[in-house]
Amino acid sequence: MSSTSDDQSERARGPALYTMAIEDGSRNRNRSQSQVFWIGAIAICLVVVLLLTVILVANSAHFSNQWDTKYENLIYNLTKDRAVLREEQEALKHRFEALKDKHDQLKTDSGSLTEGTNTLKEEQEALRKERDTLNSELQALRGERDQLKTYSIDLKKERDALKDERAALTVERNALEDERNHLRMHTLNLTQEKNTLGDERDILREERDQLEILSVSLTQERDTLRDVRDTLRDERDKLRDKCSQLQNSSDNLIKERDTFRDECDVLRGERDALRDERDRLKSLSSNLEKEKDALKDERNALTNEREGLRGERDQLRVQSSNLRKSMDALQSQLNSMSASRNQLQEEVNSLKLRVTVKNCPSGWSLFNNQCYYFSGSGNGKSWQDSRQDCWNRGGDLATPKTKSELTFVSKRNTFTWIGLSDLSQEGVWHWVDGTNLDNQSFWKKGEPNNSGDEDCAEVAADTVKLNDAPCNRQFSWACQI
Repeated sequence: MSSTSDDQSERARGPALYTMAIEDGSRNRNRSQSQVFWIGAIAICLVVVLLLTVILVANSAHFSNQWDTKYENLIYNLTKDRAVLREEQEALKHRFEALKDKHDQLKTDSGSLTEGTNTLKEEQEALRKERDTLNSELQALRGERDQLKTYSIDLKKERDALKDERAALTVERNALEDERNHLRMHTLNLTQEKNTLGDERDILREERDQLEILSVSLTQERDTLRDVRDTLRDERDKLRDKCSQLQNSSDNLIKERDTFRDECDVLRGERDALRDERDRLKSLSSNLEKEKDALKDERNALTNEREGLRGERDQLRVQSSNLRKSMDALQSQLNSMSASRNQLQEEVNSLKLRVTVKNCPSGWSLFNNQCYYFSGSGNGKSWQDSRQDCWNRGGDLATPKTKSELTFVSKRNTFTWIGLSDLSQEGVWHWVDGTNLDNQSFWKKGEPNNSGDEDCAEVAADTVKLNDAPCNRQFSWACQI
């Protein structure tokens, strides 16, 4: 490389020396002409001019010989350099063709990567649609689960009501000895039905827990799908950046062709990077395929679970219908038993009247072997004050548990406080003797409604029906001993 640069500098110096020699010859000729002009005037200087002319001719011959030698060397060196440059030109052409082929191969690889990206986008869109479908199905399943929960709560309330009714029947069984044998079989049946309801309640709880676990699992799968979507978006942006880099590299190859030696190494590095990126994208594509297959399997599993849940829902509906029918039958039996009990109670009371006749204090009235005291029509007290008055008289507020007793208590005053309230537990009405109200037909239509904190019961003379009222109202009252 250094010899080539010396030849080039020598070639550049040759024409410069030739130009200097020509300029020096031109200046000497002009000088000789001026001297000849002056010599023609001055004869003495003629000899000097001739000597100078001989000297100049000798100098011109010497410089001419030197220039010929240098010129021949210059031509030889230029010919040799031209051959070397031609060889280098051919080598550069071959390298340029190789780089062009590599560039075309990179373009082809970029096109295949673009097609792979489009395929991944289509698969991502399909996965999004499947995710939306699964979300809608999940919402539907949640709605059905909430309905089942509500229905389960209703069943629990009805079961509690049945338990209360069964307890009332147990107390009445102890009071009515003649009816005990008849009610024993019904009690056993109610116990079995209670156990059945308890088992069904446990089943409903297990199904509720399974639905909650399924909801958590679906939430996790939704988050996983979101992460996959974000990953695909990042990879799409990387692919776009790589394609842009490839395009810029192609433009630089066209514009900077003269400096391709330095850029050759850069392109090779970029080619290796692109190959690594292509391999990584292929691996990523394979992973995405596997994840897509896994998502499809999970979707199929969710579909099967949904079908199973629908089957269980249908079974629950059938069981609910059967439970309602059983409850209606139990309610009918309960009403029938209550009517029979009331009739037996009236018969027992009439038998007691035949055996012993109770003596009542002065001012008290006898009915069904029970003594009753009625306050004056213009004298009104609150429910608690009325009960205190009964305690002071040695009794308690009246507890008319039969239709005849209720009719007898209601006829003395327009509105009469009786010994019935839900002060101890809202919605559960107890007589003052601790027993529950069993005959719900004693209430007015639409009562009790607890409108305005109504916790105490009064009976009206015009309807002979019970009504819940605020305990601080001022009504007449009836006592019983």
